Amino acid sequence: MRTKLLIIAALLLFAVGFSVDRIWTSSVLAKTRNLEQQRVDLLARLGNRAESDQEARVMAECMGLADVNNLDGLGAGTDAIVFINRKVAEAGMHQVELISDAVENSTRLRRSDFTMTVNGSYREFASLVRSFEDDPRLVTVVGVRIEAKDATPDLECHLSVAIYDPLPKARS
Repeated sequence: MRTKLLIIAALLLFAVGFSVDRIWTSSVLAKTRNLEQQRVDLLARLGNRAESDQEARVMAECMGLADVNNLDGLGAGTDAIVFINRKVAEAGMHQVELISDAVENSTRLRRSDFTMTVNGSYREFASLVRSFEDDPRLVTVVGVRIEAKDATPDLECHLSVAIYDPLPKARS
């Protein structure tokens, strides 16, 4: 009888020990998975930061800037819509529609994509496109489409532009 009790006690101790070990192991595994996911997330963020920094370096080099930090002074200004409206008015065109397509932030720059429809002559439209391309700030003409309007000498012109603005520097 005493032997049976010792065997039962040994089995109970083994079962309790196994259960405690199992609980401890699952807790450690959960923490390990959490830490591994945090590591993967940090590596992804560092990769995105490196890609953004590389993009900024290439952009600065293409614009003939010696220092990437000089990109900040080439932004389109505080309000891209005001900038576009001013350019359209200066070209003598009539703006029919202006749509903000997308905004994308990188480490240093915010890219805002706009599509606009304007009416006017071919000469006015060429002047508008040239003013965007010749502007010292970061403005890229992405797409152009021109259609003749019925019964008027004006053209309906569709223009897609990307406007880059520097992001505010993080406060330390």
